[in-house]
Amino acid sequence: IAIKQNGWVRKRSDKLMRLPRKLVANVEGGRLIQNLPLSIKDTSARPKKDIKAFEADICNLLVGPLAEAKYLTLCNGEAFSANPDNIAVLRFFGGSEDLVLISEYLDSLKLYNKQERNDQLKKCYLSAFNFLNDHTHWHAITALANFILNQSRSPAVIEYKDVVALVKSCLVA
Repeated sequence: IAIKQNGWVRKRSDKLMRLPRKLVANVEGGRLIQNLPLSIKDTSARPKKDIKAFEADICNLLVGPLAEAKYLTLCNGEAFSANPDNIAVLRFFGGSEDLVLISEYLDSLKLYNKQERNDQLKKCYLSAFNFLNDHTHWHAITALANFILNQSRSPAVIEYKDVVALVKSCLVA
């Protein structure tokens, strides 16, 4: 996880605004499908495990912005509930780039007509939502978020082994 200062953020009005000490954390790597194919000519010949890897990556990409949405919802004293019909709202929770990548994943699969594509996206959304609603998972996610926030230096890099150790300690606790 690479953490860096990002003093510029884009507001809804498309104007850039300087925000001091805003940190941005980006996961480097970590996807099952590292590079999307430029084109998939024959999807019928694609192994089922590859399709499952695409679907798992889509679910994983949804978890980040959903976690931010859940955290802010809970901070406001509201109930966090699933709304797979409004996935686009995740762009307000740091999910803009993730939603673009998810769209690229679905486009590259070329497996789904529009309805099947929407159904697959909703299925992945609900899987990510259910993952976050598991108390043990949420505990590990919040512990990792607090760990990231408490990093004393920026830019910083949190190594994979450190993330794994932290998450494992939360899962056995």
